[in-house]
Amino acid sequence: MTGRSTDANKAFTLDTDRVAVFDLDGTLVDSVDGIAVAINRLLRAKKALPLQREEASALLGHGLDAFAKAACESRGVTLTDDELWRFHHDYLSNPLIGTKLYPRVPATLSLLAQKGWRLAVCTNKSEAPAIAILNGLAIFDYFDVICCGDTVEQQKPHPGHLSETLQRGGFRHLPAVMIGDHAVDVAAASASGMASVFAGWGYGHTEPAFRPSAVASSFGDLPGILESLIPARSRSLA
Repeated sequence: MTGRSTDANKAFTLDTDRVAVFDLDGTLVDSVDGIAVAINRLLRAKKALPLQREEASALLGHGLDAFAKAACESRGVTLTDDELWRFHHDYLSNPLIGTKLYPRVPATLSLLAQKGWRLAVCTNKSEAPAIAILNGLAIFDYFDVICCGDTVEQQKPHPGHLSETLQRGGFRHLPAVMIGDHAVDVAAASASGMASVFAGWGYGHTEPAFRPSAVASSFGDLPGILESLIPARSRSLA
């Protein structure tokens, strides 16, 4: 899905030559509390202990289906197709519950756009909740394209997900950086020959085989780090 309304475009630099691609959960937004509420309702119905926030956080990164299956496996219970559907319906009925932006997200996205970065989202989350969250938290219009897990054949860590994101935005010819909090983000970038920034404020962890190009401690650190990875080209303005 493409983002940025016509009015929003007017505030952005048009002569741009680099792309910042963001993961969603654990990178742009902290959504674990809302997801945990939905899965814990399911677990309680199955007479299983609910997940703590830290447990739920550790299971995120591969999409909602994988999360629900891993949560049930961690409690020694099986997950039926009907229960998976009910979990999805429960969470998707209001994905904004328990979801908030990380500090300095809007200000940093605005600064990056002003500095000539085109912005994209590449997430394993399905499109309906992703769009609802981006709109509900008023950051949808910062992004040129949002490429979600249920709209591609293969999700991160497969590099095809990143390639499709850039293709949909018309950015295949531009240098890009992937920003994410999980090993799947770093792995996808590595397989694509793309630089990556690990979001140290998020849920995930890196793996020895996939080392990010840089690590950021907070969202507000990104402009300087991204500039060091892909410096702006010098060009005269007419």
